[in-house]
Amino acid sequence: MSRSYYIICIFLITAWIPAAPGISTPTGSSRKPGAGRDLNRTITEETGTTPVLPSVSNVRVSQWSFDPRFVDITYDLDHPSLPYASIGAMLSLDGGKTFPHRINSLLGDVNDFVPTGSGRRMIWNAFRDHPGSVMDNAVIRILADLPPGDFTIKNLSRNHAAPFLLDFNFFLREQTGASVVSNPKRFQIKALEDGSPLDGAETGTRLTSGISKQVRCQLIMDYTAGMADIAHGDQDGDGISDAIEEMEGACKRFIEELRADVLIGLYEFHREDQSPNRVSDFTMNKSELEDRIKAIWTDYVQSFPGGSRCWDALHAAIGDFPGNHQYDELRFLVFFSDGNDESSTRTPIDIVQAALSRNVRIYGIGFGNNLDPAPLKAITTQTGGSCYEAGTVSGIGNAMNHIMQDIRGEFNLRWVTLKRSDMPFTPSFRISLQGRELEYTDLPFTPTDYQGELLRGNLRFIGSPVKQGKTTVFLRCGYTPRYIRKIRIYVKSRYPHLVHLTREQEGGLCPLDWQMRIRDEIDGEGEWIEVTSPNPDDINTSLPYGAFGPLLSFDVTGLERLSDLFLGTGEEVRVDNGIYTETGGQSFLLEVDW
Repeated sequence: MSRSYYIICIFLITAWIPAAPGISTPTGSSRKPGAGRDLNRTITEETGTTPVLPSVSNVRVSQWSFDPRFVDITYDLDHPSLPYASIGAMLSLDGGKTFPHRINSLLGDVNDFVPTGSGRRMIWNAFRDHPGSVMDNAVIRILADLPPGDFTIKNLSRNHAAPFLLDFNFFLREQTGASVVSNPKRFQIKALEDGSPLDGAETGTRLTSGISKQVRCQLIMDYTAGMADIAHGDQDGDGISDAIEEMEGACKRFIEELRADVLIGLYEFHREDQSPNRVSDFTMNKSELEDRIKAIWTDYVQSFPGGSRCWDALHAAIGDFPGNHQYDELRFLVFFSDGNDESSTRTPIDIVQAALSRNVRIYGIGFGNNLDPAPLKAITTQTGGSCYEAGTVSGIGNAMNHIMQDIRGEFNLRWVTLKRSDMPFTPSFRISLQGRELEYTDLPFTPTDYQGELLRGNLRFIGSPVKQGKTTVFLRCGYTPRYIRKIRIYVKSRYPHLVHLTREQEGGLCPLDWQMRIRDEIDGEGEWIEVTSPNPDDINTSLPYGAFGPLLSFDVTGLERLSDLFLGTGEEVRVDNGIYTETGGQSFLLEVDW
């Protein structure tokens, strides 16, 4: 149950020149049982009475004048007794007749535990959700619901690394088992070592969303005879079962909802006498991925579905994850299966061992007339993922929504220990939200196992294969030394490119008030890209100590191979560490990861 509020708005979403939005006041509100935020939670009342829902008023929408990719949504939130509520949003492109689009790229007062009060604010990256779209008949539905109950920590994984970094990824679960999805800034976090609380400013203690890391994902799709069985329906009469079309649609929606810098790969399996096929290498090109999914039936299956080689497909897909950079990446795999596989040479034990060695969480969707969930649950639970059973064709999409919600509910906690000895200590942390607190104690940590240079950060270029001469490349920071107020890199390439600063509002590293300046080199062939705080002389404007995330994106055209971007006659890329000689002697290592 939720309460919905609507506001009509008109947008032309392009990279550079959107039209000014036309905005009206909210057209009304409604209350619809079963509708809501789609946070996969049903709220029940033992008393049998209808709960009092939060109320939303004074909704306003405005597009940023200085960066029109972003849209401000402000509102007032009230409840007669609760200090918090849960907020979500849906988008209609047909004047409010249907609301099929979840508004994903929202930051600010959204998701769980939004404080009641006036002037609540969400920032929507409309260009990320709908690049190049003209929204001339759009309606936004704001959904308000009750906040979740108590929570627990689940599926914690460790990604400790040099220099002296303690790094944890974990989920917060409600008592119902649903993921807690909320702005990390709303939580209070305290790191401890051997039971002694740490100074967060000295150790860089920071709670962030897990997807702030570089995300890699593999989708493993089932085209066996069990999925292709027309007994599952064929509403459009094209000879392809509704189950397969629902699986394809769920994967496409899943891809659309992921951030622009996520690397996604595709595999399919359909016959017991043929090896699984890699349909796509890791790529950020969402339209290319959707085209590849459309072509699987004709290019690979060729109307000849057979038995399962699911375990072989999973093992092959895990092998595509690189062995390095595990601490700076969030890795997961999503697969479809009925749990029956008599033809693979690999076993579920092989899959679990491979996934643990590459730090890959596995999520499964169980579907089929002869469903055996036991191996699916064994694989997913042992790798820190989850398995969802789809009892019906329509349940396939619902199961994928559950997985997306799990991924959004992952958190990262990092701090830099001040200890330097070879004596292990016991790390723990307390996480609380409005009086509800829990504490987690982990395995011992030995500082000398992760020693490194504290003043040396690391930068990494990461991209995806070139398609039709185009690609997007991101510059990421994996570790930020203390007091970084400026980063300066030199890029020399013959290929045209546009550079964008990746801000916190986009899941990036740079605060809103940071700036980017580009200056051509005197020879006219290269350029210096300088990213600075609003006041580089003030250490209080520094990037967070120990922080990570995307810093810049490069949209490149005219390229045949990604490996050619910074290579060739006189072309190069480097970081200017000379700017830190008077600020503490920090430096960055720069890696091109392709």
